[in-house]
Amino acid sequence: MCKAGGFHLTKFVSNDRRVLESVPVEDRSKGIRNLNFSQEALPVERALGVHWCVENDTLGFRISLQDKPLTRRGVLSTVSSIYDPLGLTSPFLLEGQRILQRLCVCGADCDDFIPDHERALWEKWRLNLPSLEHIEVSRCVKPEGFGQVVSASLHHFAANLITMDRFTVRC
Repeated sequence: MCKAGGFHLTKFVSNDRRVLESVPVEDRSKGIRNLNFSQEALPVERALGVHWCVENDTLGFRISLQDKPLTRRGVLSTVSSIYDPLGLTSPFLLEGQRILQRLCVCGADCDDFIPDHERALWEKWRLNLPSLEHIEVSRCVKPEGFGQVVSASLHHFAANLITMDRFTVRC
């Protein structure tokens, strides 16, 4: 589909070694170009702000905490630094967002130090932030024991509103 539109796709990654072997070396992702697929583990790749462990096909997070002042601006910066477009960390991030919301409601200025009662909650939440690195979510949406897949669809939407292709594969 992309080739028909003049786009040459590169930087391929797959969790299936047979697929990777079928892709020309120059079109593979840098991290897998020189791998011996029969002996080496597949790497961790970044995709949509999350880390994809290609070997076991799971999604996870890497947290890099930077020291920020204990101000509303520092809280906002830390909470916003967790990019999670799939919403996998929402239950955890909600508490940090609630602390930020309370600071906004009470009228705290961006560079005012946060009140002591919020500081204790904030420090506890921030201390637990690295625990997000222990989350691993299977990328596969097909539950175990689902059975035989009888059909699969690939939907492709292009910026050109006239073009909308749909391909169906029968298994």
